[in-house]
Formats: sequence, C-alpha cells, structure tokens
Amino acid sequence: MRIKNGNKDYGGHNDDDDADDDGDDDDDDDDDDDDDDDDDDDDDDDDDIHSIVVVVVVVVVVVVIVVVVAVLNNHTGQ
Repeated sequence: MRIKNGNKDYGGHNDDDDADDDGDDDDDDDDDDDDDDDDDDDDDDDDDIHSIVVVVVVVVVVVVIVVVVAVLNNHTGQ
C-alpha cells in the first residue's frame, strides 16, 4: 500500500498498482526505456520470421522425402 502526502511518497508497493516506487508521481517504471514498445514489435517480427522459416523447412523436408520415396519405388519396380 502506498501512502502519499502531497508530492511525497512514503514507499510501499501495491501489486495492483502499476506505479513505480521511486518517489515521484508518475506511473511508469524508471527501469524501462521509452522505446520498449519498439522492442516488443521487433520480438513479434522475429517470431513471425521464425514461424515462416519453420514452415518452409518442414515443407522442404516433406518434399525431399516424397521425391526420395518416389525414386526408390521407381528403381525397385523395374
């Protein structure tokens, strides 16, 4: 629980409160930079790229397996 008297903050922390504990009246964490939103966007882009790469690799592996099985069946059938 935070106790405030005017501009003074007497510490404490409420888990439901997003305010920081640095004594000022702003509700942001001073540990976080203002460009954190950009970092989150970069993480989303990295996740999208990773997902695309995984799908492409799986498709290539399946195609290679199908081609190898078809070639082996063709050679053993003759």
